[in-house]
Amino acid sequence: MFRTILTGAIALSAALAIGTAASAADLAVNGQNEGVIKLHYIEADLHSVQGAKAMARRIREAADEACDSVALFASNPGADGECREAAIDRAVKDLNAPMVADALGRTSSALASAGH
Repeated sequence: MFRTILTGAIALSAALAIGTAASAADLAVNGQNEGVIKLHYIEADLHSVQGAKAMARRIREAADEACDSVALFASNPGADGECREAAIDRAVKDLNAPMVADALGRTSSALASAGH
């Protein structure tokens, strides 16, 4: 009996691992010019509050990194902030994950109507 349960558990684990790998994806967070940061994520993480908050944090950090060079070369002191906001807006629109949009304080419908 133990052998049957063990075999079933191994088969279930393998199926979950294959399903998880199949739903992995990438998101590009684009700053201005050459600033592009790729984030790897698993689709399942976008459908939980904790996963959405973690993804929101990663998007913010990637936008900061992608837009760092803008602050160095811009004559406009607010250019780096504008770059970050635009990068976050593009990432939210590309990701199309309402829970992540909410965690970032944005709504995907507002971004779509604004045409970002």
